[in-house]
Parts: sequence; structure tokens; C-alpha cells
Amino acid sequence: MENQDNKKFFKLEIILSVLTGVNLTDDFNEVIDFYKFVFMDELISTMSMPILKRSICNHILELYPELSKVKCDTKKINKWLDKQKEKYGDEILICIVGQTLEDEKVKKLIYKG
Repeated sequence: MENQDNKKFFKLEIILSVLTGVNLTDDFNEVIDFYKFVFMDELISTMSMPILKRSICNHILELYPELSKVKCDTKKINKWLDKQKEKYGDEILICIVGQTLEDEKVKKLIYKG
């Protein structure tokens, strides 16, 4: 995960885990670290995540509205995840709450893949 001040690339699995509510990561601590980064708060824990879920999802979708169409196919999860990676890449650039990526994107998903 490359850090650019208040911007950082995160694995697609982490982003989709947050948006879909389906854990797609091998290490759930990565999801917790994602919350900590976005809200710039090292004290975030699993206890506070449900309270922050709406805010973090809104933030992601403000950055990348096209991700609102992503629905998880839990019956064929690995195949579904591979398709999402083909479409969006392995990592997506995320900034902290209160900032945007408009300087770096031109109405296009920023990803590494």
C-alpha cells in the first residue's frame, strides 16, 4: 500500500469487504487499518466499526460512484472477486474523510493492477 500523504492505495478486497459486508480478506486487521486510515483515528476498533460503516461507505462511493453497482456473488465468491479485479484492478486509491481525489482523477477509477 503506497502512501501519498493523506492518500493511500488499498487492496480491492478491503474496499469490497467494507462496501458489501462480506469479509473478502484473509486478515480482518486490514479492514480495521483501512478504517483507521480513512478516519485518521488509531483508536478505532471492531466495536466502533458498525457506527462508522455508513460514513465510510458514503466516502468510498463519493470517490468512486461506479462501485455502487458492485454486488457480491457469495455462491461463486472467488470467481466474482477475480472479475472485480479485472474490472477495477488489485488496489484502489483512497483518501481520508473530508478530502477528494479530483486532482488525481478525471472521472475515472484510479487503481493499480
